[in-house]
Amino acid sequence: MQDTKDKQSRLNIELEEHTKADHDYKIQISTVFNLARNIRQIFTSSEPLEKRAFLNHLLRNPSVDGKKLEFTLRKPFNPLLDLSDCQTGLALAYELRTIQIENPPHDYR
Repeated sequence: MQDTKDKQSRLNIELEEHTKADHDYKIQISTVFNLARNIRQIFTSSEPLEKRAFLNHLLRNPSVDGKKLEFTLRKPFNPLLDLSDCQTGLALAYELRTIQIENPPHDYR
């Protein structure tokens, strides 16, 4: 009986950890969507050095092929491109937007 109680206790701790990680992940994704929504305004109002730092943070292995820019987005931004082609991505975006409205990210100003 004690073994079963110990297992139950460990499982409850794991459940709490997974629940917190799930919540933290949703907040992070919500923050990424918020950034993506305001990216144009942020980028155009930035100085050239800030723009370069921002692009270095966002893009991995950028290159130019003729007039075409080729790049890979860094994590956690890379799933955004996949969602743009996916119908269910709209539902996820709505859900995350709702989460952000209910639990806005911290203001780090």
